[in-house]
Amino acid sequence: MAKAKSNAPVSYRTFCYAIFAFAFLLYANSIGNGYALDDKYVTVTNPQKPDNLRVAKGIAGIPEIFSSHYVESETQSFDYRPLPQLTFAVEYQFFGSNANINHFFNVVIYAFSCVLVFLLLMRLFKNKNPVFPLLVTLLFVAHPIHTEVVNNIKCRDELLSFLLGSLSLFYFLKYLDEGKNWKFVLLCALFLLMALLCKKTALLFAGLILLAGLFFRNFDLKRVAMGVATLFGVYLIYFFMVRALVPEGPELRNFTFYENPLYFHRDLTSRLQMALFTTGYYLRLLLVPYPLCFYYGYNAVPMDGWASPWVWLSLAAYGAAIVYVIKKWKQKDIFAFGILVFLMGLAPFTNLAFPVVGILGERFVYFSSFGFCIACGVLLFRVFKADPDAELLGLKKMPSTFKRVVILVLAVFSGLIVSRNTSWKDLITLSVNDEKHFPGSYMIQAFVANNLYAQGMGMAPGYKRDAIGQEARRHFALSGEILAEGLKENPEDHFSMTTLGTMYSNYLGRPEEAAALFRKALQKDPGYEVAQYNLIYCYELTNRTDTALLLYEKMLAGGSFYQPLFFRLHDLYVKKNELDKARLSDQKALTKYPNDIQLNVNLGNDFMLMADTARGLFYFEKAAALAPGDYNLLARVAETFNRAGYAQKANEYRQKAAKVKP
Repeated sequence: MAKAKSNAPVSYRTFCYAIFAFAFLLYANSIGNGYALDDKYVTVTNPQKPDNLRVAKGIAGIPEIFSSHYVESETQSFDYRPLPQLTFAVEYQFFGSNANINHFFNVVIYAFSCVLVFLLLMRLFKNKNPVFPLLVTLLFVAHPIHTEVVNNIKCRDELLSFLLGSLSLFYFLKYLDEGKNWKFVLLCALFLLMALLCKKTALLFAGLILLAGLFFRNFDLKRVAMGVATLFGVYLIYFFMVRALVPEGPELRNFTFYENPLYFHRDLTSRLQMALFTTGYYLRLLLVPYPLCFYYGYNAVPMDGWASPWVWLSLAAYGAAIVYVIKKWKQKDIFAFGILVFLMGLAPFTNLAFPVVGILGERFVYFSSFGFCIACGVLLFRVFKADPDAELLGLKKMPSTFKRVVILVLAVFSGLIVSRNTSWKDLITLSVNDEKHFPGSYMIQAFVANNLYAQGMGMAPGYKRDAIGQEARRHFALSGEILAEGLKENPEDHFSMTTLGTMYSNYLGRPEEAAALFRKALQKDPGYEVAQYNLIYCYELTNRTDTALLLYEKMLAGGSFYQPLFFRLHDLYVKKNELDKARLSDQKALTKYPNDIQLNVNLGNDFMLMADTARGLFYFEKAAALAPGDYNLLARVAETFNRAGYAQKANEYRQKAAKVKP
């Protein structure tokens, strides 16, 4: 058989345009969506009360973005992903808080990634039938497992990491194919470093670079050593960059059993069973991507231990896959390559080495789906006896049944994507939709409850608000039952005890049961301020206000700076007309939280009530400067200046309020 000619010189610009358009159109209806799961932590979803103050500064916040952890709060501080944050800061600088713009760029990044997948496959399989790279790319573009990555603005890190990692592999292949041009090695290293600055899992591309070289190129020992040295050097640069830019200190991350029970059951048997279940369920999601879920977590999918069919199906499927790879390794079989890429991407998220937040996550198999689509492309070619080595530059000579099956798969998958995009309209739509398919999930029930409650609180009193409130309480009760049942199996999780207690006290009118849970949590961790504060709040709820105030003061005297504590002290002191105590408490709070809007408003009120108008107005103005987009606050400041007799200042703030009026 004559050796097939390389297809590399042929221009496939039309295919690239078509792939970009196909990917963009599949997700076009997601551009009109609002903010959803955890978006507030990575960008500014509410300019009046931004959760991410670094992004809220726009371009001016970029130095802080590069010198901070990805997530930073009083209790959480972890990871380093400055490049996605940089993109959000730039978008906020020019477009403000605009979910449609954020979604648009997610779709564009995905579409470009899909084009790059095609170009990468054309280069990787340069001596194969060009229909094969096109088929794999179309399967990748249209796989519904990617809907979370594209629809969830927070997943910008996954999108950018994959795009930049793919560029790194592309330029490494150019180096191998086009002579020893060190420019390509430098570009490979640069893009891999940038991918790492999006997410650490970009290290998977380092493995893929070596694997691709070993399988499809003349990758001798010298080149292997050069490749390993380059990749290791990139990681060292990343490592020392993080050490130099981010302040030293332990990374903080609180874990609960409803995120993953393995945080409390670390024995080998539990890990192995969970790993087999996880990998089996991922395979099921890739083969039949319906229904999908935005957060799996505890009890979303019933786990029956070793009795679960997914455990044994997983063991059989992955065992057979590994045997196949071993047998076909020397033949450099493409199907074996696809399996290896799939397994490589899946390895960090199996729950075997360490528990994964959420147990499962569609975003976790974004990289793996690339290998899965390669393997599926090979299977389709083999089933329909199409020749991947044929020198074929068009689709006309492909078997008709092959084309019908591919069109059917793409049509079904495309329909699932377009439909799933509508579920991501906003968090309440998403949680209500997924609750129908995963009613046993604590997290989904809690999301539904919290979002319905917030929606009701934003309404005027009346029948509709009461109905929504009643529905919210129903879901709070359901989530409470699931959480209480889980605590029987995970009695050491004092975070979850406190969560359940807060649900009882704040939403279900069961303060005595809540107090018992808070006491139990404090037995596990006597210094846990959240439980301590909420236990005291239960005294308020049971009409023991004086006792509560004494305990709040004791907590404050003990050195606590727990923020809600200051809000309760302010309200109670003002109610008792102990204005000097309110002032001292609020001033102390501001030494820790100088940019908190409500604390500045509270201190302003303290001074106004004490007839110290000048200082009162100072803190009102400071609050307004911190929230220039808050219409209600600006209108309130205008009215305060008006009552104080400062007509010109009052008019100035009325004009500011008018500019941002909803």
